[in-house]
Amino acid sequence: PNIQPSGINSAKLDTLLERYAKALRKNPEDIIETDWENEMDSTLNIMIGIPPKSFTYDNKKYTPLSLAKNLGLNQDDYIQLTSFNHHPYYDKFCLESRFNWSYSLYYNVPLDEFISTIDSALSKGYSVALNTDVSGSEFETGFLRGYIINNKTEKITQDIRQKAFETGYTTVDHIMHIIGMAIDEKNQKFYIVKNSWGSFYRDGYLYLSESYIREMGVSILVNKSGLPATLKSRF
Repeated sequence: PNIQPSGINSAKLDTLLERYAKALRKNPEDIIETDWENEMDSTLNIMIGIPPKSFTYDNKKYTPLSLAKNLGLNQDDYIQLTSFNHHPYYDKFCLESRFNWSYSLYYNVPLDEFISTIDSALSKGYSVALNTDVSGSEFETGFLRGYIINNKTEKITQDIRQKAFETGYTTVDHIMHIIGMAIDEKNQKFYIVKNSWGSFYRDGYLYLSESYIREMGVSILVNKSGLPATLKSRF
């Protein structure tokens, strides 16, 4: 799943860049050269290709920046939520994740409200960005068949979720795009998720069970207009 349709092997690219980053720090003076970014760009250009300075989209010519400005998206319209009990609920905290490089703040809500926020956003026509764990055997097994379930038989509680996070069982690995819901023949709720690993498995879509997200879904990004009214008033 690390090989993209375009032929980009993201696992190889990640390995090369990791080696390069570590090599930058291994010098007697412990000084990072000022041209490090140019060397990194050359690796990206070889692996991915040189990015275009301009391109045509919908019969209009854009640069990457001009297209971004014309998308009509306001970053202030979006909010990040998570759910853990080692911080107060309904307040913001810096999520303790090795991938939270920008030290972003996340609103903390109880687990049931975390799930109801996803449902609320989808019912109002907003998709949801999901930051989740994909490193465990449950995901690996489920990925090949197109749906991921939680192997635990009991309902995932806040304490179960918390323990999984604090012991490192749950890690922050991957971001996917929740676009809808589905119910199976056993009346179990699943979320329809758009992945970024190519269309060669299930046309690029997966089903994640609510139980899986209750435990392994670390955080979400959602439009503020998609929040439940009671939660929106708290913020």
